[in-house]
Amino acid sequence: VFSMLPFAKKRAGAQERGDSPGKGGAPAAAASASTGGALTPRSRAAKIAELRQREQELQDELRFEKLKCMIPDRVVSEGTVSPSVLSPVAGMDLRRLSRVALLPQPNQFRLSSEVLVILDESRRVPTSIADLLNDAAGREDKREADTPRAGQQPARDGFPDAGGVPPGFPLDRIMTEKTLRVVNNQTSHILTLQPIPPTALEAFNYVTDCFDKDNNVFAHDVDALYALMVPLCEEASAVLENGPMYRAVTSPCYVFGDIHGNFSDLSYFLDNIMNFRDMQFTPANVLFLGDYVDRGPHGLECVMLLLSLVLGYPNQVTLLRGNHEDPLVNGDIRHYGSSSFKAQCLRVLGDRKGTKIWDMVNETCFRHLPLAGDIDGKIFCSHGGIPRYAGGADSRLQKLRDPNFPHLPRLALFDSAPPHQLAWTQLATDLTWSDPTDFESTGSGLGNGFFQNSRGPGTIAFGAEAVDAFLENHGFAYIFRAHQEKSDGLRLSKSARVITIFSTSDYEGHRNGAGMLFVSHTGEIRLVIKKDDKP
Repeated sequence: VFSMLPFAKKRAGAQERGDSPGKGGAPAAAASASTGGALTPRSRAAKIAELRQREQELQDELRFEKLKCMIPDRVVSEGTVSPSVLSPVAGMDLRRLSRVALLPQPNQFRLSSEVLVILDESRRVPTSIADLLNDAAGREDKREADTPRAGQQPARDGFPDAGGVPPGFPLDRIMTEKTLRVVNNQTSHILTLQPIPPTALEAFNYVTDCFDKDNNVFAHDVDALYALMVPLCEEASAVLENGPMYRAVTSPCYVFGDIHGNFSDLSYFLDNIMNFRDMQFTPANVLFLGDYVDRGPHGLECVMLLLSLVLGYPNQVTLLRGNHEDPLVNGDIRHYGSSSFKAQCLRVLGDRKGTKIWDMVNETCFRHLPLAGDIDGKIFCSHGGIPRYAGGADSRLQKLRDPNFPHLPRLALFDSAPPHQLAWTQLATDLTWSDPTDFESTGSGLGNGFFQNSRGPGTIAFGAEAVDAFLENHGFAYIFRAHQEKSDGLRLSKSARVITIFSTSDYEGHRNGAGMLFVSHTGEIRLVIKKDDKP
């Protein structure tokens, strides 16, 4: 659409010269006749101003069309904007943009047959839903690097079943990073509809401004970083500690999987959904499924950015707890080495300050994160999957919604939890550590479609029978989960009812893509893939 702008200018210039874009130059002739054959300087200036205003309106209309083509599920008309993913650009009359209206929740959800693919300029690799179904094991049949637990080797997740999704689905559209930058460069204004806590704003500005995107490094002022992290943890804790362990979210909603310290991808996605660097201009909720730290280079900075969003927009941004939001995991320097969250805190802030911040993040923030949630009551969301079921009355989610459910400081050692907390801890561990399995005929069965998981003692895997029972018992249509690397950042399994989301690319050098989902207010689930951009 931007390539049409010269045409718009040419058209406006023709009108300014008195040429008609219509038939035979009639409008120009009429104008000339009404002024005795020539325009006076005053009338000519007025005409030029009118044409320039019309040119601006044409450019605005073209930009709206650009946005409508680029992002799915958009309805834009004079004075109204659907609660979708609108990105207003500089120069538009913001009076045309209305406040987001509350729309009724959709009655049913469906997977879109189209995939939005973001490619680097040099790459043109198509991806469709069929590719996601058939490419579960990763490129070149490499073992997927799932997170080990208790010293166990990673489990190979296998190939998904492709039932229910026919092959040959068309692409939505291929959008290059250059195209995104053209729009994003015009949305650099910072506007605020409502005041947000100063700590949230200062932390957000600090961590985004000191990031060198080209070299993927930070230029830290250690004293300033520490001075911001302490109140950020304290104020975010006040928001999180009184929250439920089960969080209900409404559409439209973006859904992210594992981040694992990849600030580059996290900021890339947020730059393209946060209009004017302010969530209040993003008419959608944002849900993160956990695992914000470890394995990537910038876990501390990712935590700072995400906590600033939770503090600034607590009703719009939701962070779920993953298995790495646990001091027994993110403090395991022996296993994760320099990529562990604790090691990064010590390296950036020094031993004393680093230990304090690592402890504060775990004790005042991570332990209070919800363990699960849903979107519009129809899509169940957790980091790992679904909890085990022994049959009979299904009270799994009822227990999770219990206001007395404790905010557990640790999850990994659930088998040594105090007796009065054993049931709570096992439920929390199932939600954060479980995986879907495709080897139901050969696995060690626990009953009702659950199996032993090779991640370690006490962890479970769930099969099609378990998925069927959970969806039917609780009225869900889909399960969104994270927890496992996928070659394109997304994977559909269990007849496309379980969707795995992994939102960090080039994970440990594996050249995988990063994925995310957008659930529209119409009930359509759109898949977005950012390809690995390394040559």
